[in-house]
Amino acid sequence: MKRLVLLITTLLLYTVVNQQLVLTQVAYWKILGNSLTNPSTHFVGTTDNVDLVFRTNNTEKMRILTGGNFGIGTSSPGYKLDVSGTGRFTNALSLTGGVTGVSPTPQLSLGSYSNSGSSASVSHIDLYGGLTGIGYRPGIMDLIATSSIRFYRNNQGPGTMDILATMKESQQGGYMGIGTENPAAVLHVYGDGYFQSPNPGIRVEGAGYAGRYVDIWSGQSEHIETTNDLSIQAGAGIGFYTGGSNSRMTISSGGAVGIGTTAYGSDMLAVCGSIHCTAITTNTGWCDFVFDDDYRLTPLSELEKFIKAEHHLPGIPTAQDIEAHGLNLGDAEMKMMQKIEELTLHLIDQDKEIKRLKNDNEALKEQFSSVLHK
Repeated sequence: MKRLVLLITTLLLYTVVNQQLVLTQVAYWKILGNSLTNPSTHFVGTTDNVDLVFRTNNTEKMRILTGGNFGIGTSSPGYKLDVSGTGRFTNALSLTGGVTGVSPTPQLSLGSYSNSGSSASVSHIDLYGGLTGIGYRPGIMDLIATSSIRFYRNNQGPGTMDILATMKESQQGGYMGIGTENPAAVLHVYGDGYFQSPNPGIRVEGAGYAGRYVDIWSGQSEHIETTNDLSIQAGAGIGFYTGGSNSRMTISSGGAVGIGTTAYGSDMLAVCGSIHCTAITTNTGWCDFVFDDDYRLTPLSELEKFIKAEHHLPGIPTAQDIEAHGLNLGDAEMKMMQKIEELTLHLIDQDKEIKRLKNDNEALKEQFSSVLHK
């Protein structure tokens, strides 16, 4: 009987201890690991409306708020992940989503990769799944995009961003725009430009034409220097100014040049002011026809009548004509020479007449002398 009671007591104790072990195994997490867990019922956390706190050395290091925000180094995380302190990711960090209605889905990746062109590792930021990014290697920063890279300034609120610069793909390899979203050349500036150089100067050299260039200098003296002919092309006229906005010379779209005036009229050169030069050459023809045999030399008697009636020489413009229309130097020079040649012919005729009269006079003297001596 005693043995039976002892056996029953032993079984009861074993059952109680075994149940306690099972109960202990289910109710508490072991520090060396657990088994026989059920994710739907077994977890680390709280079942009431309080935060979950993680401590080391009895100091709080991490906290999960009841709303789900996870804080590292902070007891009041304001985001799903809020880190107060430095962080390090051995591999890439990828962030996706947040914007709807955009294709491809916005994505931000932070990481590094091995540059195929060298053994150096390249740090980079990828946007939109590698279609756009920022890369960095020692001494070099890369901006990568499949179409354009734009820089904006937003100082007036959403939707009012001002474009600062654009880098755009083109057949020439790339266009750079400043102040424009759509550059139309390798360098396209919308707005004023300011260049400052310590040399000082700006050099423009054509690709494939080494040694041929145009320099624009500004320093002790301002000038444009070129190694070859300098051509200026304009769709309309060209103006030259000095002293600010004072127009000094203009070239019309038809090629007329005006110095001090834009009243070209029908002339190719119009000058308002005096001219000092060492020679002027004209191609208006000449007046050697005066010496032709069939040229009619106006008798001096007719010339005298014309001058008394018109107060100017035949073929010469009047003072009123010159005041109204100016003097054509080439035409005036030819007509002056025509009059000189006509005067020369008159002098020749007069010289002949004088010689004839002298001969007649000598003959009369001889006749008179012979009569006296008879």
